[in-house]
Amino acid sequence: VIVGSAVTISESGIEASGIGITCANINGTQIGGRRNIVINGGMSVAQRYGTTATTPTHETYVVDRWENHLSQTGKFSVQQVEDAPSGEGVGKYSSKITSLSAYTIQTGDYFVYNQNIEGLNVDHLQFGTSSAKTVTISYYVKSSLTGTFSLPIRNSAYNRSQVQEYSISSANTWERKTLTFTGDTTGTWLTTNGVGIRLSWSLGGGSTYHISSTDTWLGVNDFTTSSSTSVVSTNAATLYITGVQMEIGTQATPFEHRSVGEEIELCKRYYQKSYPSNIPPGSVGSGEKAADFLYLMGGAANPHFMHQFHPEMRTTPTVTHYSVQNANTTGKITASTTDYSITGTNTNFNCATRYIIYVASGVTAVSYTHLRAHETGRNLVCRLLLE
Repeated sequence: VIVGSAVTISESGIEASGIGITCANINGTQIGGRRNIVINGGMSVAQRYGTTATTPTHETYVVDRWENHLSQTGKFSVQQVEDAPSGEGVGKYSSKITSLSAYTIQTGDYFVYNQNIEGLNVDHLQFGTSSAKTVTISYYVKSSLTGTFSLPIRNSAYNRSQVQEYSISSANTWERKTLTFTGDTTGTWLTTNGVGIRLSWSLGGGSTYHISSTDTWLGVNDFTTSSSTSVVSTNAATLYITGVQMEIGTQATPFEHRSVGEEIELCKRYYQKSYPSNIPPGSVGSGEKAADFLYLMGGAANPHFMHQFHPEMRTTPTVTHYSVQNANTTGKITASTTDYSITGTNTNFNCATRYIIYVASGVTAVSYTHLRAHETGRNLVCRLLLE
C-alpha cells in the first residue's frame, strides 16, 4: 500500500522517506523507557535462599519481591530454579511452587503467591480515580496440573478486587498468558511507600474467598473462583511462574529484560544483606568474607556505629546482626575472635537511609586483615540482614 508519494506499507513494515512521523504512544503507553511495573518478574534474584527449596511461612519471601500468603503452613514449598521457556527472552529462572500434600481446602483457607507493588511505583496508574489506566498482565506458566486457575488484583486494604481466570491446556508445558484489567475508578489505592497493588496467583482458596463475578471490580477480598484448580490439593503438584510483566495499555509487549545489576538494586529497596548474593545469611567461612564494615563513632569503652543503606530502603527496616565467626548467631558484632552483644539501636536516628547501633562495652581495637586488607584498628565487623 502506498500512502501519498512518501509512505509505503507492506508486510515487512512501514517505509517513509523525506517526511517526519509523529507517534504519541505505542499500545497506549510510552514509546521508550521502562514498561514493566513488576520487580524481579524474571525471578533472577533470590537473596535469602538462592536455589534452595524452602517451605515458607505467612508473609515471607523465598524469591525476592514474591511474598507467600498462606493460612496453613507446610502445604507448599517455593524454589528459584533454572527452568524457563526457551527463546522468549525471559532469562533462565522461574519460581517453582510444589505442593507438599493432598490438602483438603477449608472454608477460610488461602494460599497465594503474591507481589506487593509499592504505591509510589503505581501512582501513574491513577487507580481510584476517573482517569484510572487499563493495565495488561503477561506471564509464562507451567504446571503438572491442567484446568482453570485464578489471578487477582487487589488493593492494600483488601477491599477492592478483580479476579480473572486463565487456563492451562497442557501439563508440564510452558504457556504464555495475557490478561487485561480495566483500571478501578473507585476505592482507595495507595500512592505512598505502602502497598499500592497486590498482584497474585491463587494456589487454592476456600469458599470465603470465591468471587461472585469475574472480570469486574468488586468491593471484596476475594482472590479465586469456585471452578479454579487448587495446587495445594494435589500432592507433588507443581506450578512454575516467570516472565511476569504489568504494563499500561491493552497489548502485551515482549518481556522487558533488565540486567541483573538493575534487578538486584531494585530488590534492595526492600531487602538487603551484607553477604555476597549467593551466600545465605548466617553463613561463616571463606565464601562469605566480603564483610560489611560499620563506621566507629565512639571510643572502645562506649562504641557505637553508623551504617548507611545503599540504596535507600522503602522504610526503616528490621535489622538482624550476625556474628562473622559463629554460624547463625544473631545479635552479635565480632572483634577479632570475640563476639560482643549489641545492646540496642538509636531509634531517633533510624530511617530508610542510615541507623546507629550500640555495642556492649569492653570492645578493643583490632586489625581485620584476615577479612579485608589494610583495615585500621578502629573497625568492627558484623553481618547485616535488612528487611
